[in-house]
Amino acid sequence: MAGNFDLYGIVVIILLVVAIPLEGMASFRRLLRWTAAGRPDARVRTYLMILALEWILAGTLLGWWLSLGREIDPLRLHGVPSGWQWLAVAGGLGLAGLQVAQWRRIRGDRVKLRELAGEFDQLVGLAPRSPLEARLFDALGVTAGICEEVLYRGILLAITQPIMGTSFAVVMTSVVFGLGHLYQGSRGVIKTGAVGLVLALLTLGTGSILTAVVVHAVTDLVGGRVLALAVGELDSGAESRPD
Repeated sequence: MAGNFDLYGIVVIILLVVAIPLEGMASFRRLLRWTAAGRPDARVRTYLMILALEWILAGTLLGWWLSLGREIDPLRLHGVPSGWQWLAVAGGLGLAGLQVAQWRRIRGDRVKLRELAGEFDQLVGLAPRSPLEARLFDALGVTAGICEEVLYRGILLAITQPIMGTSFAVVMTSVVFGLGHLYQGSRGVIKTGAVGLVLALLTLGTGSILTAVVVHAVTDLVGGRVLALAVGELDSGAESRPD
């Protein structure tokens, strides 16, 4: 490997590898305690704290990068695709469209939704139950699409690629992205790590994080709607059972 991590790189690694996974687990456990205690604002407060954390972290690290006088091009925050890159863009948009189509297919399938509710396990605690919570959850999806792509496929990939090489950097950033979802359990880490791999390949294939931002946001928006409907079916099923 060529090069070394400087202070900026070390701080980024500590934040994304250690601090974010631990904070995510602490935040999720706190939400479960609040909901168990019957706090009506449990999810709203949790959503708002996550929104603030993601924007502050992404904005601070991006601002620090620029304050060091570094070029912005390695972050792949912009760029117009050319040639074969348009195929990667089309592939990414196709993935996003496929997810929307799947959502439209299952949203009226009550049996499938109840099956999915069983797979979500403790994540049902995250599901929005009110119109306000649903709007905030949508905001979380868009925020994750923007901020997490800046952090993982922008900053983290930019600092690791020159040191590790492209292949190792792609794998490493995908693993770290999965660890950021440690609160979802081992299956969630593996699933999100695989999603991170796809997003990293889209970023490299298109030369920009923009397609990955769209795919990421659509993934979270669709996932949030599926989660909310699945939990709604689960709740309605519980309410309909005789005492």
